[in-house]
Parts: sequence; structure tokens; C-alpha cells
Amino acid sequence: MNFEDYKISGDKLSEDRYKIFVSKFRNVYFTSGENISWKGEKRPSWCEFKNDISVNHIDGKICEYLPQLTEFYVFFEFERAIYRSSYEEIISYFENKPPWIEEDLYIFTDEMNWCLVLTHDNQLMIAQ
Repeated sequence: MNFEDYKISGDKLSEDRYKIFVSKFRNVYFTSGENISWKGEKRPSWCEFKNDISVNHIDGKICEYLPQLTEFYVFFEFERAIYRSSYEEIISYFENKPPWIEEDLYIFTDEMNWCLVLTHDNQLMIAQ
């Protein structure tokens, strides 16, 4: 089995919507990211939060911090994809994801007034 076997359920945003969301997300949370590159494309990174963004490292499981709302966006940094997913779809993904899959992902809502971050080395953060 490979990474493709463990995709999150939900609707994957089109390339055009992906670009709009990533641009907005980058503007809200991250510095320019000039020194961050992956496959030749500038990428947001959890180590490049803007100075005025409050970032707190938290312990526990992601489900303990995820509000039970109806819709979220999940940005998989290295996959270059954003999925619109429900609370249940996100919880199911984390319950079934094998530990050998490492990724940086960000969970947020349309308002982008908070963001849960899970890094490839299992650091969990909330950014506001």
C-alpha cells in the first residue's frame, strides 16, 4: 500500500480554487516563503509563520482540538492539494492513517481565523 491508498475523504478543490486558497492562506499566516521551496514551487511551511501569528504547541490528538463544525479545509502541503471535508471525514482519516505516512497538513475554515497544524514529525500546533 502507498500514500494514494490513504487519501482523506471529501472533495478535492480544483487547481484554480487550490491556487486561490493557498494564496489567501499564505497571506494570512506565512512570511513570503522565499527560502522555502519544494519541487521548484514556493511553499508555505509551519516554520515560517508571521511574527504576529500566535502559535502554540499542543499535546494530544487532533480530534481533541477540532471543533465539531460541518466543513473544514485540509491542506496537504506536499501533495499540493486542499480537500473540503467534514469533521467525521477528518477524524476517520486520522484514525485510519498508518504511522509511517508523514506529511505536513493544515486544517482551517473559510474564515481562516485559526489553523490546526500537524507536521511530518507529529508536532501539533494551533495558529491564530
